[in-house]
Formats: sequence, structure tokens, C-alpha cells
Amino acid sequence: KNTNVYTTHTKATLYNMKNIAVQVSKFSTKSSKSIGRGLSTVVTTAKGVELFSPLIGLTEDQKQFYNLAREFADSEMRPKANIWDQESVFPIETYKKTAELGFAGLFIPEEVGGSGLNRTDTVVIIEALATGCVGTTAMLTIHNMCAGMINKYGNEEQRTRLLPAMCK
Repeated sequence: KNTNVYTTHTKATLYNMKNIAVQVSKFSTKSSKSIGRGLSTVVTTAKGVELFSPLIGLTEDQKQFYNLAREFADSEMRPKANIWDQESVFPIETYKKTAELGFAGLFIPEEVGGSGLNRTDTVVIIEALATGCVGTTAMLTIHNMCAGMINKYGNEEQRTRLLPAMCK
């Protein structure tokens, strides 16, 4: 029997597989927040549970990529993500650190300054980074997309002039 139950402020059975239930207390919390002009909104904060490891099915290299990106997300992004969102801050120093790790040119060839990874490796890294701050990670994916367009459609002069700077 497969049950999916969502009960706020009480214990909830989130997933039942082969009669094994995972019990989570205080699945979510709700609070009211004023948004001005006499209006308020209910804010729900969910507390997640990892039921399955994100490393299942990855190669050893991909596991290392994931762990590097996840450690960075946990230490450099997650602690500041709410402040960045609330204050509409783009974290340029954190963004530069992602480039130092090779994340600013993920699938750009090494000969023009990129990491030379394939799309699957890139997805593994992006998934791990998004656990820290989705907004910053989204900007990084857009940056990688732009670098990819220059790599694919730019001429050799554009590739050698623009991509090294974009990747570091």
C-alpha cells in the first residue's frame, strides 16, 4: 500500500515503499509575513528529507564533481542565499569563486579556458550547486549557455578572445 500524506505541524508519512514508512516530524512551518499596504502572505518553509542519494548511478568522476559543488553550495551559498534574495543582491564574489572552481565554462573546451565537461557532468554540478542557491545557480547556467553559444557559433577570433575571460 502506497500512501502519501501531508500534514502540517504533525508527523507525516511521506513515502511508503514495501511497508517501510519514513516518519518526519514538523514537515513544515507556517508564518504570516507582512508585504505592505495592509496585506500579508503565508510563508511555508519545508524541511526536506533525502530519501535517495543523489550519487546513485554516477561515475566516480561525477561523484567527485557533485561532492565538490555540494560542499561549495553548503559553505558558500546556502548560508547567504536568503539575504541575497531578500536584498536583491547578486553575489559577485561568490560567482567569481565558482569560476575559480571551473564552473564558469563547464562544457567549454579546455584549449579556450573551459573545463571541457560533457552535459551530464554539467547537470551533476548544477544540481549540487542549486541546493545552495537556485538564483545564483540559474545565473551561472545562463553564463554557461552564453559561453556555449560563443563556442558553437563564434569565429576563432571571438572564441580565443572572449572565452578565456568568461571561464575564469
